[in-house]
Amino acid sequence: MEKAFEEIKTLKDQLYKENIALRVRNRTRHHMFDEIVGSSEPLRRVLTQVAKVAATDSTVLILGETGTGKEMIARAIHRRSKRSNRAFICVNCAAIPRV
Repeated sequence: MEKAFEEIKTLKDQLYKENIALRVRNRTRHHMFDEIVGSSEPLRRVLTQVAKVAATDSTVLILGETGTGKEMIARAIHRRSKRSNRAFICVNCAAIPRV
């Protein structure tokens, strides 16, 4: 029984350290993308949608070609949401194998 509690404590400590590492990585890794620069009408429409959806507690699906800035938009939504104090985890869905 003691061995099980010790293992739980070890795993809890490991999870805590990983959580801290992810938060630090998310703050520093993408700091150059803090602002989206541009003034075209399509970009203004997208940023208006970012502001609208960030105020909600809704799930958002962002679609687009490679290199169009989907992750930047996701980060912008996250930064403006009520969840901005929590970790943002990026998942490349294309890397998940089909079953």
